[in-house]
This record gives sequence, structure tokens and C-alpha cells, in this order.
Amino acid sequence: MRLFRTVSLHLNSDVLHSAINMSWRIISGPLTLLLVPLFTSASIQGYWYTFISLSALTVFADLGFTSIASQFVAHEFAFLSLGKDGLIHGDPDHLASTAALLRFVIQWGGISGLVVMPIVLIIGIVLFAQKGFDGLWVIPWILFSVGTLAQYWAAILASFLQGARQVARVQKITLVARITQTLVLFGLLVSHMGLYALAVATLVGNCLLAIILVWGYGKSLKQLLTLRSEQKWGRDVLSLLWRYAMSWVGGYLNMQVFTPIVFQLKGPVLAGKIGITMAIWMAAITLSTVWFSANGPRINILVERKEERRVNELTKELLRLTFLTFLGCLVAVALALVVGSFLYIEIIERIVRRFMGISSAMILIVVGCISFTVNAMATYLRAHKEEPFLLPSVAAGLGTAFFTIIVVRYLGPEFAFAGFLASTVLSFPWFAAIYRRKRRHWEELEVAVEWAVQEQD
Repeated sequence: MRLFRTVSLHLNSDVLHSAINMSWRIISGPLTLLLVPLFTSASIQGYWYTFISLSALTVFADLGFTSIASQFVAHEFAFLSLGKDGLIHGDPDHLASTAALLRFVIQWGGISGLVVMPIVLIIGIVLFAQKGFDGLWVIPWILFSVGTLAQYWAAILASFLQGARQVARVQKITLVARITQTLVLFGLLVSHMGLYALAVATLVGNCLLAIILVWGYGKSLKQLLTLRSEQKWGRDVLSLLWRYAMSWVGGYLNMQVFTPIVFQLKGPVLAGKIGITMAIWMAAITLSTVWFSANGPRINILVERKEERRVNELTKELLRLTFLTFLGCLVAVALALVVGSFLYIEIIERIVRRFMGISSAMILIVVGCISFTVNAMATYLRAHKEEPFLLPSVAAGLGTAFFTIIVVRYLGPEFAFAGFLASTVLSFPWFAAIYRRKRRHWEELEVAVEWAVQEQD
């Protein structure tokens, strides 16, 4: 009964539409995981998931910037609102601050994308050229890189709007773009277009998302861009960005380093197994953490209003819901395999052979549970415009990369995730100690402020 009340309490429109969007991924993701082994060769599957892992190098363009933009906007929108007329209303000072922030976001995002994406493109060309494949990857890789750049720019705008309490509407728009992208992907994939299916679908889906966002929020964006403000956001954002940057690089090493390493050391076939296994794990992780992603602006607003106890309670409740959602994902995957093995045994066996074994799955489950706790702590800390997880994040990422190279080279790819587990377990006490220290500090500060107010009264 208590669980039902907790779910109903936090199942607002933001969470609901985010969950619907994630549910589409849950539908389209497994279908993609089924179609890729059925309509591509083992080698193309390796290139496919290496494309995806390398595209995550956009972390060096983002460096946590989208998260910072959303947080700063959310703090401003504690005193603003978007009206039905499409215009932003509220305190003039905070409105001017938001306008200056939007201009800074556009400038920074545009420049960083144009600088980093050509570098990512060249890295892919150098890596893939070593494996030959008759150059069939060249045009798909170029198209895919352009589509990834569009995705980065759309993500920046979406994060800004979600910080402005537009989570539900942005998720609706994103769903339309993702459905279109998936339909294009499936159509080209079953037509045996191989890597072109991934490239063209990525380009179409992300360009469509960017266009709809700009069109749908035209009035408010124009209002902010024409509003004059002398405020400079550079120092505030950049003072936090470098810390986020290092943490996000650590996150990339923790989550995306496996496929490129195995591709380089063992070839595309084994890289494909690693990539598709990580893909289904990441799908479950993404769906499970929807509670935090949808409630991020809400947490930031509570922090801005100095409601520290409510932030702590909300974080704990969302973490419980995250674990329950992850458990539901595991049960759903297990049931799908059992039912599928009875109905389509030959197809299921063919697909399962493209994945890593059960030992890898068990390792990822344990890592996922620890990662949820770290994510909850990080969300709480970042809502205070701080990034105290800088050092442990970088250390965990470097540890994962180092252990993965050693394990894959000397023990074999079947142990590829062992380094991931070791790095995650060893770094967790460091994360927990920082979180406890910072939370105690903010709680004591809140008590001091309450006492001072009572004394004045």
C-alpha cells in the first residue's frame, strides 16, 4: 500500500510522459536488438555498435554542459512560468537572467559541437580504416557523425526547455522524433541497408527533433533572444563546467569504453557481442532512472527554495522506485527469453549467440545496482550547483579502462566486464563518504537558517 502511494505521488505528467518515451525505447530497443543480428552480418554488427560507442565521444563537446544548463534554468524558473500564450512570465530580473543564459547556451553549444565533432569523425576514420571492410563504412560514418552533431544540438535545447518545467511537452516532442527515427531504421534495416540504416535514421530523427523544438517554442525563444540583459553567465557556468567535464569523461570511460577496446584488440565480431550486451543493459538503466531524469528540475527548484529535508526525502523515494523499475526490467527480459525459447527456439538461439554469456549479465546487474545509488547521490549534489564527485568519477573511469584493456588482452573478452565491476566496487565507498559529508553540511546549514529566522521573529 505504501509503495502504491509513493508511485502515485511521484507519477506526475513529467514522469508519465518520460516513461512513455522510455517505453517506446523498451519496445524499439529489443526489436532493434533482434533485427540487427537477423539482417546484418557479425562484422557489420561490430561496426554498428562501435559507431554508437564512438558517437558517445560527444561527451567531449557536452562535458556536462546540458546538465548544467538545465539546472541553472530550473533555479531561475523557481520564480518564472511559461504561460499559455507561449511567453514567459514572472520576476523581471530572473527573466533577464534566463535570456542571457539562453544566449550563452546557444553560443557555447554551437562552437563546442563544431570543434569536437570533426575530431570524433577523424578518430572513427582512423580506427575503421585499420580493419578494411572495403570502405563500406565511410559514407555511413560521415552521415552518422552529422546526425550525432544534430543530436547534441537538439539535446542542448531540450535540456534548457526541460529546466524551464517543460519536461512533459519536450518528452512528447522527443517521442514523435524517436518513433520516426525507429521506423526509418527498421525500414532500411529489413531492406538490408546495413550501416546506412543506422546512419540515415540517426540523421533524420535528430534533425526532426531539433526542428520541432524550435518550431514549438518559437515565441518563448524569440522573447528571450530579443530581451536585453547585461548579465554574464560565463564565469558561473565555466567554474562548474570543468568539474562536470572531468566527471563526464569518467562516465564515458565507465560506460562506453568496452566496445572500442574490444574492436581494436579482438576485432568487430567480439566487439559486436560486447556492444549489443551493453545496449540492452543501458536500455534497462535508462528506463529505471527516468524517475530522476524527469524530477531533476523539481529537485533543483526545491534546493533553490532551501527545502533541504524535502530534497532528501524525494531522493530516497525516487531511488526506491528506480530499483523496483530495474527489477521489473530484469523480470521482463527473463520472461521474454523463456517464452521465446518455446515459440521460436531457432531464432532465439541465433540471437543469443550474438550476446555475451550469463556471467557478463550477472556482473552488469551488480554494477547497475551500485550505479543507481551513485546516480542518486550525484543528482542530489549537483542540484546544489556543485560537483564533488570529480576525483572519484575520473578515478573510476580510468580504472575501468585500464582493467578492461588488461583483462581483454590477457584473459579474453568473456571477462571484459570484470574490470567494470572491480572499479565500481572499489570507488563506491569514496562516493558514499563525499555524499554523507556534503549532505550533513547542507542539513546543518538549513537548521542554522531556520534558527536565525526564529530568532528574528
